[in-house]
Amino acid sequence: MPEPHQCAVRVRLLGPFYLERDGEELHLRAWKSRKALTLFKYLVSRRGQRVPKDVLIELLWPEIDDPEKGSHNLHTVVYFLRQLIEPGSRANGPSPRRPVFIQHSAGLYWFETGDGCWVDIEQFERLCREAQEAEGRDDEKACRLYRQALSLYRGDFCPEDAYQDWAAGPREHFLELYFGAVLRASSLMVRLHNDYTGSISLCRAALKRDPCREELHQAVIAYLIRAGRYGEAAVQYRQCARLLYEEFGLYPSPETQALYEKMKRLASAGKSRQPPRLSLSRQARHALPRH
Repeated sequence: MPEPHQCAVRVRLLGPFYLERDGEELHLRAWKSRKALTLFKYLVSRRGQRVPKDVLIELLWPEIDDPEKGSHNLHTVVYFLRQLIEPGSRANGPSPRRPVFIQHSAGLYWFETGDGCWVDIEQFERLCREAQEAEGRDDEKACRLYRQALSLYRGDFCPEDAYQDWAAGPREHFLELYFGAVLRASSLMVRLHNDYTGSISLCRAALKRDPCREELHQAVIAYLIRAGRYGEAAVQYRQCARLLYEEFGLYPSPETQALYEKMKRLASAGKSRQPPRLSLSRQARHALPRH
């Protein structure tokens, strides 16, 4: 896939929508048709997937019962969309080299990226896939690719369409990829470079997107324990337990509880062997659950 600066069209769907054509950002005010914007996001999110026109008509005009009217509306929106997004559309006269990203054939429509278009979700998936393939063979490369993928994740998929049914599937898909990349990258950062601080920061940033994600809490607790920061590990455990109970009425999983018990044993052993300055702080002692 070409680099962003080499492409005439750049699209970002992770975080607030962004579209650049011929080196200039197309602001939302340029989209005189909300239907065209929705159609564009929908097709890009399913890039290459051929979508029947009936599906698109139902998406954009669910109230229309007349197939002929629906087809006419769709053709009009597609025409407007092509005029707006395709490079060279402001030039006078047709251009034989002008790429056509919105394709259709036999009643099917799809978005063709090609060499002239860069899409963040496509790059994000590719980097995650290549990182997974590199693990075990070249862990340094895998770690680097995961970090590159995470740099593309500016936010959840199309947050401005949070309540649109069509966006729910892609949003969940990319969010799961993001959490997986965070966990794998943090694990590699610790194993390769003993970078506990960076790994903890990475996981805590992900927890801001889903504070009840228990595997992220587990990772943070484990890294804090390995770094000898037992008081912080106790606070993290209590935070996890509180959030799970308040949100779902659940207690931490046996795996999380086992980490907590391990932390208590190590903290107790450290207190008996080390000078008083290494014992748990008063704040951390108050943070420990009472049984």
